[in-house]
Amino acid sequence: MTPFHLATVLTERSEQRRKIPKRTRTRYSILAATAREMEKVGYDGLTIDNIVDEARLARGTFYLYFTNRSDVAAAVIRTYRALVLARRPRGGRELKAYDAILRMNKYYVATYAWNAPLLAGIETLVRNRPDQACSRDFWNNRWGLAVLSDANRRSGAGTGSCDKRGLLAVRAVLAMADEFLREAFVYKSPTLTRLINNQENNQENDLEVVAEVLSVVWYRSIYGSHPKGVEQILPLF
Repeated sequence: MTPFHLATVLTERSEQRRKIPKRTRTRYSILAATAREMEKVGYDGLTIDNIVDEARLARGTFYLYFTNRSDVAAAVIRTYRALVLARRPRGGRELKAYDAILRMNKYYVATYAWNAPLLAGIETLVRNRPDQACSRDFWNNRWGLAVLSDANRRSGAGTGSCDKRGLLAVRAVLAMADEFLREAFVYKSPTLTRLINNQENNQENDLEVVAEVLSVVWYRSIYGSHPKGVEQILPLF
């Protein structure tokens, strides 16, 4: 359940000369360069010239793999989502509901924070490419079904129960959580930044506090009660 920084992962893959074919390494090199550029200038400032300069490749090489900047940016975001899924914590069924939610949120919040400059470009990309909106909806719905299925299993309703209102409620919680993380780490809203920044301990971001509070809110929204034993994290109100 180790959080990751996408540009670093892609750069490391592009340098694995003995383990993967040259064509695959070149594709990773273009993806890594795109990820680094998106962190610096966002999607709006992304250019093919800057990508190939960063990757130290000829411009013609780029077109052997991608058709335009939106094509390669979409590939970067797909890779990010795939890695989030592949590296997520496993074995949550054996944990108590709150512990499983907290473990997942610690992973997701840290990964989101580490990749926030890259993720800042998603909204523009989604507006320009309807396929990206469909892809985001697909993964959110898949995750929502998994959360609802686990909640039903824990409550004794069975894993096959999936009513419309229940799924809408879970999707609402997911949307609120994502918007909260965007406000905190992408837009860096001043009040949220001050709340998250633990100045007393000289820590840049107190990500564990963010994950803990988010997990309590998540639990209360899904299960309709406060998780036992964590009143010190978020008082009852």
